[in-house]
Amino acid sequence: MTNAHPISIGQLQLGNVPRVVGTTITRQALRELASGAREPHCDIVELRLDLMDPAPDDAWLDDARSLQQRGTPVLATMRAEFEGGHAAGDAERRTTLLQAQAACACIDIESRSVICMALCDAALEHERPIIVSYHDFDATPGVARLTDVLHNMCTHPNVIPKIATMVNTPDDIAILSEVAAIDIGRPKCLIGMGPMGVSTRLDLATQGSALAYGFLDASGAPGQIACGDMQRHFASL
Repeated sequence: MTNAHPISIGQLQLGNVPRVVGTTITRQALRELASGAREPHCDIVELRLDLMDPAPDDAWLDDARSLQQRGTPVLATMRAEFEGGHAAGDAERRTTLLQAQAACACIDIESRSVICMALCDAALEHERPIIVSYHDFDATPGVARLTDVLHNMCTHPNVIPKIATMVNTPDDIAILSEVAAIDIGRPKCLIGMGPMGVSTRLDLATQGSALAYGFLDASGAPGQIACGDMQRHFASL
């Protein structure tokens, strides 16, 4: 994969080596990771803030900083209800994600969110990358549509586009594989969701997807695999 815009999350440059993102959905798991009581078994830890409820205090920010001081970059996500998450208000999300941008290596925001452009601008100011994501929980659109989605998400040089779609047929897997192989001049992430999409979480990472998502404490998305199993798989290749 040719990266005209090299992008790193923390100290990890994204490219030909798949980076495993381990999702955590509980404050307890984050505290254990921050203290060293739990090993991350992944390259990047994703905090699903919409599931762990960062309010009413900001202690999670200190835990995120502590975890990064231990050498593991932190990615903060506060997924909106309209794309499968549990966060409702954009005003609250904007405040929390701006806090996360200052403390974490990267954040994730939906491409269809009204706060997307503002957070992309803020990420540039912080000189941080930002994942801009697109989800389809019903189907996998065609190659032409997904290619357009990829290019439309690349509004800023620090954007990592991410597409996750529901896999219903083998043809859907073929579509995701074809899109993963497209060189857009920067790292990208492709994920197939659902029971038929489980294999794509491993296979697409060897076909052009820079990130592979698994779970640390409990699955936060359809078809996720334990990130320790994913790391062992990639180490064996």
